Amino acid sequence: MKIHLQIAGAICVVLGTAVPAAAVQHYRITDLGLALGTQSTVARAISSSGVIAGEAGGSTANTGYRLDGGVAPLVSILGATNFVTRGVNDSGQVAATVQTNGGDDVAVLSTTASVTVLGSVAGFAAAGALDVNNAGVAVGYALVSGSNAGIEGNLPLLSNGAGSQRAVVWNAGIGSELSAVSGSVNSFAAAINDAGQVAGMYRQTNNITQGVIWTGGVASTLVNPVGQNQARVRAISENGWVAGQTSGTLGFIGTVWSPTSAFLLPLLGTTNTIISMTRGINSAGTVVGFTQSFDDNTGDLVAQNQTLWSFDGSGFTAFDLSTLIVNFSGWDFSTGASQAINDNGDIVGFATAADGFQHGYLLTAVPEPASWAMLITGFGLVGGTLRRRRAAAA
Repeated sequence: MKIHLQIAGAICVVLGTAVPAAAVQHYRITDLGLALGTQSTVARAISSSGVIAGEAGGSTANTGYRLDGGVAPLVSILGATNFVTRGVNDSGQVAATVQTNGGDDVAVLSTTASVTVLGSVAGFAAAGALDVNNAGVAVGYALVSGSNAGIEGNLPLLSNGAGSQRAVVWNAGIGSELSAVSGSVNSFAAAINDAGQVAGMYRQTNNITQGVIWTGGVASTLVNPVGQNQARVRAISENGWVAGQTSGTLGFIGTVWSPTSAFLLPLLGTTNTIISMTRGINSAGTVVGFTQSFDDNTGDLVAQNQTLWSFDGSGFTAFDLSTLIVNFSGWDFSTGASQAINDNGDIVGFATAADGFQHGYLLTAVPEPASWAMLITGFGLVGGTLRRRRAAAA
């Protein structure tokens, strides 16, 4: 027994030092496929256990799908013309907004077996769900009536004068407004973590947008970096870090808010006007999104890079995500974007595949060559120790 414990200790030491802290993570891409009869599939969200949700179809007429382990349709409601997915939990519940011809937006939690319409909020007939945590608590927005034109790939926050909109949380399917920030007009909740923290944004009376985090139901405005006066919010990690964008004198730049600081994310590229947008963040501070470069003279889009930002404990480094994929051949990442990352480091998004169509993808981490070498060396040392001790015992 003593020999076994000492050997186990040796293995732990080797494994604990196998991956250098400064190593850049690399990934293997998996094609999530196309839904039958479609030419475009998008992976939008991934849970901590690897459940993947997305959409397939066109720009304004999508169907919801679960994409892990195959392409399986999510159940929708009668009369649906568009299904917009944004969040998913470990049990396979997908937070979605269902739209109909001329009808009100409907907030739902959908699976491959059933759909649940989330309860309306007093005074509001329409609603949309943008995320759900593992307790089944969903968040999103409520509208007096009608449809949110910005829900499909844009900013789902109404401008002042375009109608009333409120950030909403649904507990056990019962909806209630989240507390308003003083001076806010319209608002929405974008994301929720398992601790119940909610991240979102609101619009002030002067039409300026700001980020907000609700902790224990209490709203706090996110403080912008110096020089930036507006904010958008996209995601929240399990440890309460928020990812979004800020704009101001420094431009339109991806931004991360920790509980104590605000970080402007570095930009990829050195010429033309460059902007960056975040889409997901995990508890290690790894952020995914994309960077765009525009011609200063014409305003035309010159390049788009799907981007990963890695946090080293003090700041962020930007990487062109396509350069980190070991089996990248056949893909074009100049279109589409990475959409989400979980705490295992798995990333989902969409890009143009070899067939020329837009496919959802999954990126999973692969061990670095140096890590494999250290592991092999470590197991060799353990084997040598075992042989010497057996010889001594004999």
